[in-house]
Amino acid sequence: SYMAIFQPITSMVSNSLDLYKNICKMSDELGISLVTSRILINRGICDPRQAREFLNPSLDALSNPFDIQDMDKAVKRIEQAVKEGQHVTIYGDYDVDGMTASAVLYNFLSKNGCSVDVYLPHRHSEGYGINKSALEAIYEQGTDLIISVDCGITAIEETEYAKELGMDIIITDHHQCGAVLPDAIAVVNPRRNPELYGNYQLAGVGVAGKLVHALGGIKSLEEYLDLICLGTIADVVPLIDENRILVAKGL
Repeated sequence: SYMAIFQPITSMVSNSLDLYKNICKMSDELGISLVTSRILINRGICDPRQAREFLNPSLDALSNPFDIQDMDKAVKRIEQAVKEGQHVTIYGDYDVDGMTASAVLYNFLSKNGCSVDVYLPHRHSEGYGINKSALEAIYEQGTDLIISVDCGITAIEETEYAKELGMDIIITDHHQCGAVLPDAIAVVNPRRNPELYGNYQLAGVGVAGKLVHALGGIKSLEEYLDLICLGTIADVVPLIDENRILVAKGL
């Protein structure tokens, strides 16, 4: 009976000693205070290497954008549009994430010789996502290629309609994928790569940033970190891993 009383206490003391050892180890290896070390461990960051990256975010730690499925197909089609002088329309969204994603991609493409404009659906009269009436209007403007940002992952019928009208479409999105994906030229969504983005998700503007990274390299991405930061924070995605890097450098 005495053992039954003291066993939980002994276990608590042992766990506390182990925790204190880990706090001291983290503090010594990183040269940080015990308080900072304890906060990191409380947040689940127990490995010194992981903690070092968390405290010192670097663009060098960003993953290769071509690791995202279909990124190579998207880049190839966009490069073709630029080379052949085709007209591109970015189909965005009316929230901060969608507008900053549209701005990032528009600024990059227009700066690099692409004929490009942006379509943002009306919040009340159209609602979220790609709609057929908008596609008709975009087609009438002479668009050859549509690139969605922050939307489109569930636009199965709309993608088919765009193709019937004679336009190619690239989907870039960060929302949950359905059982069936749109039959687009490329579907760029980090949720298709759970091994790469399993513990968090990029915002829509983060995905647009990865597309810019793939098209123009890290220097091009750096030009738009302020917009990427704004959209990432506004969309309330977890500020860890790549999101933390993009926000830290954007600030």
